[in-house]
Amino acid sequence: MPVGAYQQLSTIADLIVRINPQKTLDVGMGFGTYGVLVREYLDLWDNANESKMYAWKRTLDGIEIFEKYITPSHRFLYDNIYIGDARAIIPTLEKHYDLVIFMDVIEHMTLADGKKLLSNILSVSGNVIVSTPKNAKEQGAQYGNEHERHISQWSEKDFKEFGDCLFIPNDGGSIICCIGTAVPRLRRELFSFKKRMHSLFPFAVLLYRKIKKAVRAIF
Repeated sequence: MPVGAYQQLSTIADLIVRINPQKTLDVGMGFGTYGVLVREYLDLWDNANESKMYAWKRTLDGIEIFEKYITPSHRFLYDNIYIGDARAIIPTLEKHYDLVIFMDVIEHMTLADGKKLLSNILSVSGNVIVSTPKNAKEQGAQYGNEHERHISQWSEKDFKEFGDCLFIPNDGGSIICCIGTAVPRLRRELFSFKKRMHSLFPFAVLLYRKIKKAVRAIF
């Protein structure tokens, strides 16, 4: 479908903001949800004091194989829209991106084609965020789009051959994988000991803060 799991939106938004790309490519734009996130949290949020609200300062391009998905909102959000198969388009791109968003697309092609495309994506971008269902159930054509068929099932080990991968836990039933130059920093920010303790024992952390504040007040 031109939409993905809503449960992963906050996770992807957080990754996008942390990577903070100047140039982003959205492969398989679908409804344009992730284009909205890029514009809202990188352009609007970052330029809240600017007089021209929609004077985009960052580059956001997109690739969509099914032209009927494209609406006026896509043309408003995206600087350049490439209509066609990403497997053919990516190798022709001369621009280098800081981030490629590759959401719920890779399961619509064979494992071999998906791995080749992912390799090509990493040649034109410093980072890529990929999501794919943990259980890609059988799915045929939808909305008149034959490319919506589920063809392959991916696992974490399929991504590990591309180097240092960061897998992000989520409630959407998806594998979310980040690959690229930002991974070491993201791992420190998201999975440090302090972060893990806060996630596992939120009430204990709150209690510790209160005790620490009380001790400081006494002494």
